[in-house]
Amino acid sequence: MTDDMYDRDDWTEQGESDSGIMHEPVADPGIFQVYQAGRVTVVGFRGNDIPAGFWIGGYREALKSIVQEHDCEELSFDLTGVTSVPSGMLGLFVSLSELGVNLSVYNPSGEVREVLHTTNLSKLVEVRDIDMGTGPED
Repeated sequence: MTDDMYDRDDWTEQGESDSGIMHEPVADPGIFQVYQAGRVTVVGFRGNDIPAGFWIGGYREALKSIVQEHDCEELSFDLTGVTSVPSGMLGLFVSLSELGVNLSVYNPSGEVREVLHTTNLSKLVEVRDIDMGTGPED
């Protein structure tokens, strides 16, 4: 996977389909977003930390649908700016891995890395780091 997915200018221009991914009530529906859907699907939290009380489980069925509808081979979570993950996200990783999709997280904090290692989820979820710089200089 290349870094070019982060060069998209339309991250916030998701339109009506953005709200269509929720199946259950969520503490803050504006914080979680699908950046790109396809064989490689990228989701994230818009560079923000996950607020207390956020319920990622509300997206479980929607993410499963996206994986199936797009013949998704890799589902990547951009965790830039996220300091810790709710326990429901750990369960989400397990249930998504059962679909046969490769899972990865980008730019997780030290705490998130430790949780993935301690829970052995690091065997299911590949940890990747990318430079979120502004791009090449002129």
